[in-house]
Amino acid sequence: MAQQTVDIGDHFHKHSNAYQEVVSGINRELYQNVRKELEKYLHGRILDIGNGNVFNYDLNKLEEVIAVDVAFRDMKDTQKIKYFCGDARNLHMVKDNSCDYVVMQFLVHHIVEPSKKMTDNSMTQTLLECRRVLKPGSQLIIVEMLVSPFVEFIEELLYSLNYQLLTWIKKPMIKFYSRLGILSRLSKVNLILSNDFKISMGKWIDPFEALFPGKVKLPRFLYPAECQFIISEKPAH
Repeated sequence: MAQQTVDIGDHFHKHSNAYQEVVSGINRELYQNVRKELEKYLHGRILDIGNGNVFNYDLNKLEEVIAVDVAFRDMKDTQKIKYFCGDARNLHMVKDNSCDYVVMQFLVHHIVEPSKKMTDNSMTQTLLECRRVLKPGSQLIIVEMLVSPFVEFIEELLYSLNYQLLTWIKKPMIKFYSRLGILSRLSKVNLILSNDFKISMGKWIDPFEALFPGKVKLPRFLYPAECQFIISEKPAH
């Protein structure tokens, strides 16, 4: 995010081509499986945060997509898509109660700050913004790699050390959550769990897609995280 020593927008803009190759290459099966599930839900007006110019669903079935990403540079709108270079914590370009769905694919682990407390605050602000722009009764879909509570605990224990190390090698910080870690934060902002389930990741995975895209290919069984759909709803009243 904005307060990091390493600019995450510049990082992903620089590596956008490599990222696209991973999506259509090593992680292709994962993204295909995610697409199948997204298309069961999405309709109407969609806000896609952290989009990375990856539209992992059929645009023809949608009314409009608002794509927001800190890495967008000089993107041109189309009849169906409106592009914004922006931050998930401040969706000022989107009106209150205006979206049928908000989608965050593999974004949550990038909502980070120099300290755990600041990261918690940014995560809360992001979810509040999602809730604000959703129509009453509409849904937020989070697609994310989730770890065990034990791994999450160790990660939080070593947060400062990890941050310093990644900053030193000029890579943006990442933080992974457990299922409970995500659900507790959704509950905090009054987004009600509607459904959640695991997604098959295929035989191979790029475990460092965000940091070193296309550099590592790992057998799925060695990867310590699971891909999960978490669908929460803004109360109708």
